[in-house]
Amino acid sequence: MGNIFKIVIPLLLVVVAVALGFQIAQGERGGTPAGPSVLLSTPLDEALSASRTNKPGSIVIADFSATWCGPCQRMKREFWTREDVRTWLEPRGVAVEVDVDKNPALSQKHSVSGIPLLVVFRDGKEIARSVGYEGPEQTMAFLKSAAGG
Repeated sequence: MGNIFKIVIPLLLVVVAVALGFQIAQGERGGTPAGPSVLLSTPLDEALSASRTNKPGSIVIADFSATWCGPCQRMKREFWTREDVRTWLEPRGVAVEVDVDKNPALSQKHSVSGIPLLVVFRDGKEIARSVGYEGPEQTMAFLKSAAGG
């Protein structure tokens, strides 16, 4: 019985240490969102139509992504949950999430060749696009440039 404890106790300590280390690492990488995501689940065509009708000149940002895409999920967690993104976006338009696996025809229509892909529309027309995720500051700079401020 004593030999079992000599093996089990250290093993349990290792398991606990690994679990705690994982939780700490998740927190450092932004595993906990800062707030709710600004991404809407509205279909892109509906968002574009509503934008043209209800708020001409506003932008619609389509975030083409997938659940299996690590950078896409990171963008969702690190960028779309930020309060400064919400504050900047609300008076300018909306952002919608487009899952490429659930919307293959839409992805093909918009020539999606890599994800994450941000496509910015104004009055129903594409005005800018950016493939890949470089971090919150670079993404915000791209959107501000695309939207004209």
